[in-house]
Amino acid sequence: MLKAAIDSGVRRFIYGSTLDLFRPYPDDVYISEIWRPLPTADIEPMARYLGELTCREFARDFLVSITALRLGTLALEEEAVGQPADLMWLDRRDAVRAFCQALSRDAADSPNWARRWRLVHLCASPPNPRYISDRRARAIDTEHNFAAAWAAADGVPAAVRPWQHLVPAPVPTKSKGNRRVLFLGASGLIGPFLTPGLEGQYDLTMADVKPHPNGLPVEQVDVTDYECVLKAAQGHDAIMNYTVVRGDADLSFHVNVRGAWNVMRAAAALGIRKVLHSGPECVRGHYDHAFDIDNPPDAPGSGYYGTTKMLSREICRIYARTYGIVTPCFLFNGLEAAPTQAQTQTDFKPFTIVWEDLQHACRLALEIEALADNYEEFNLHSHVGQGKFSIERAQRILGYEPTQDWSRFYRRPT
Repeated sequence: MLKAAIDSGVRRFIYGSTLDLFRPYPDDVYISEIWRPLPTADIEPMARYLGELTCREFARDFLVSITALRLGTLALEEEAVGQPADLMWLDRRDAVRAFCQALSRDAADSPNWARRWRLVHLCASPPNPRYISDRRARAIDTEHNFAAAWAAADGVPAAVRPWQHLVPAPVPTKSKGNRRVLFLGASGLIGPFLTPGLEGQYDLTMADVKPHPNGLPVEQVDVTDYECVLKAAQGHDAIMNYTVVRGDADLSFHVNVRGAWNVMRAAAALGIRKVLHSGPECVRGHYDHAFDIDNPPDAPGSGYYGTTKMLSREICRIYARTYGIVTPCFLFNGLEAAPTQAQTQTDFKPFTIVWEDLQHACRLALEIEALADNYEEFNLHSHVGQGKFSIERAQRILGYEPTQDWSRFYRRPT
């Protein structure tokens, strides 16, 4: 919708999101737009959050003004008396007013993309609010604040939940023994180059929708079909999801986004506690001027490939957090064969990893027992000498190092 509308000349957009993105937080904190959303794996809040991320990337890439209204629980003030009190109450009339006011905001010409993109929390103002917003700056306020309903309710109904961030993060440890691994995308762009480094140490079930280029046996598994993925995943200890479609508008969504959702749903349903995921780095271009780049904010862009892979990573993050699925995600710019002879008058391609090193990283990821928040993204590449993209977290948490000093093939004769 965004792409078609922008191509047609539309410059202002309003996206309806939800405050349900913050339900996992305890009730004893004030939540403003600064707070990180923690959507559950339920499809409605998760889908709303993925929509927010998509809107953000279009505001970054195009001269358009996009306002995301995170709405509370829609109700009518006069009908709420006697109902259980809700810190997210929002009168329908105030919601309509907010959309009308948001229509007047036009920051499309701003050179600063952060001004073109705006998030607003919108709910009534109870005596002791949980959700707050700088409405004076945003020119959005509520007229219906459910005063009679709150007076009748006599206080905040929900019990205070434990403050989850005070729980110590798990310490990474190593597991013992080999695992039975479902390898999705075994015949694709990456899979055939990983198999040689894994098949001798793991019981691989290779799966794809097309034959393996080397003639190896492959189970027919369509990652866009949940029942198919669920059936294939039964009896496995881990899943490696290396399926990907890049340029096709329809298939890129169904394979990259819906496929990741199906994989994580199947893992949660079957009690599988390890999923390996991958995606493209999302920093080149925006950070080419910098060095020691470790974990800056992603800038995947609005193209089919970057956007859908970003959404797939967020799905993995949500399911990992919700269901305790340890999910290492590898980010790199390219995958290629290792050099075998001296390279002259050329440099190693940035953020690129050779086959042997990615095989090594996969073995490390399959063996690690725990990750903080159960999800971690790791920069991976094979030439550390350039000093641009940091692999410090992969080194520290996974124990990853390139299998050889590949820079020795890129020495200038002196």
